[in-house]
Amino acid sequence: MRRRSLSLGPLLAMVLLWASPARADPIAITLTSGTLDFPSASGPAPHLLFGTGGFSLTALALGSWSPCCLEPGESGRFLANFSGEGSGVATYGGETYTDLGGALSTNNAMFEIVSSPFTAPPAAAGPSRTTVAVPFTLTGTFRGRPGDGRDGDATLFATLIGTGVAQLPLTFFSVGDPWTLENPHLDITAPTPEPAALLLLGLGLAAIWSVGARGRTLGVWPFANGASETTSI
Repeated sequence: MRRRSLSLGPLLAMVLLWASPARADPIAITLTSGTLDFPSASGPAPHLLFGTGGFSLTALALGSWSPCCLEPGESGRFLANFSGEGSGVATYGGETYTDLGGALSTNNAMFEIVSSPFTAPPAAAGPSRTTVAVPFTLTGTFRGRPGDGRDGDATLFATLIGTGVAQLPLTFFSVGDPWTLENPHLDITAPTPEPAALLLLGLGLAAIWSVGARGRTLGVWPFANGASETTSI
């Protein structure tokens, strides 16, 4: 009788797949509030971000931003980024992530900001200051392992999305000089419901009202326990 040889290839592959850690599915975190500061001369100010799932982030404002200056009447966009370098602490889902580091660190947060276009004011007669308010969008990523992240690979992978308003202080010194941008301050704002979501909510409320109106017309009103009561007409 011939014996069939058992191939160890598929069995070995199954063992390796079972032993390999599964990469966690990424989640989406919507930022609902917070402030970001990019000081140009003073010491670092903290970034404070808050979002869905109990997300929070506190980190020193180490990053870059532009433009440094605009000619009177020149248009531009405010651009900024945070690369995660420096100390920071984040929380999500009741877990705390410390020692936020750079791109190679297990615990890391990175994001970039792009504003809508804005135009620098016309030239002033002398020294002048003004603040331009312009909407912006924030996109980024966060990953980490609870604790300081030094005990293994990251277990949480998330995308960050937020919107807000940037307050851009501009200073004009003298004729012939550009407007100089200093100490930008950004506020995260809570997202507004989409029109489609509002429409669905309105249709749902209208349907509930219609059912209630029909019940009152027929003398029948549904109760929470599924029973109904009939009144005499």
